[in-house]
Amino acid sequence: MERNGMDRAEFYAFLSQVLPEVDWDSPAALMESGELDSLDVLMFAGELYERMRIEIPSSQLKAENFASKETIWMLVSACAENGKKTQI
Repeated sequence: MERNGMDRAEFYAFLSQVLPEVDWDSPAALMESGELDSLDVLMFAGELYERMRIEIPSSQLKAENFASKETIWMLVSACAENGKKTQI
């Protein structure tokens, strides 16, 4: 995620800061296990936009994209890359 200069470790720290109550190292799928719920996802998406100007399209707010901190990292990285392409 070069756009913001944030590497994977910094992003994981951001996750822990935004949603400290979530066990980000849980081996179970975060949404399926109840660690993460739809309100958490919306709050995270809002914080991500507020702090980094990265927008997650509503079509990507799916449970499989929020199964683990790794899938969230991949989603956010893709959204950041797509955002770069659309900037003028």
